Amino acid sequence: MHARYLFIVTNDKGYKPQDREHILKTLRRFFKAPNIRIGSKHIEIEVWEPDLSSIRGIIEENIGRVVEWKPIDSIESNYMKDVDLVEAYVDLFNQERFWEAHGALETLWRRSGDRNAQGLILVAAAFIKIQENKENEFVIIAKRALEMLKGANYFCIDLDEVRKKLSSSLESKKPFKIECAPQR
Repeated sequence: MHARYLFIVTNDKGYKPQDREHILKTLRRFFKAPNIRIGSKHIEIEVWEPDLSSIRGIIEENIGRVVEWKPIDSIESNYMKDVDLVEAYVDLFNQERFWEAHGALETLWRRSGDRNAQGLILVAAAFIKIQENKENEFVIIAKRALEMLKGANYFCIDLDEVRKKLSSSLESKKPFKIECAPQR
């Protein structure tokens, strides 16, 4: 099994999803980078088998400042309560860290099989495709998510509001924020 890491890098240079292939080509000169996702404020870089003593410098010299890095496939979410996973999803989603948001709800969905959890996972997955400059895939996944999200609320999330915002995003191709109402 490969050692895999996720590096979160500031997007101070204003990279857009359209720059993805250029950045991947640059990084692949130095290390195994199977994927990156470009958000408005950050870039997520997946790295396989990194030389942790040099990787940070390479990324900072070529892309931007590393603000966080962590092993991929950590199992910490298996020990979190369902409500904590949903709140983590909302927090990560609102930071445009859609890949990690997707992962936060994956554990909950596997435990429960709930279609709303699966629908919210697809909402995050759709925006991953925007960050990967794959708008056609965004549309397909977003429409599937809309079909899955049923009911008024899922924990602290107003699903009606998510459906409205996602429908608007199908036109704008822009992310939105999810509100998390306090639980009573």
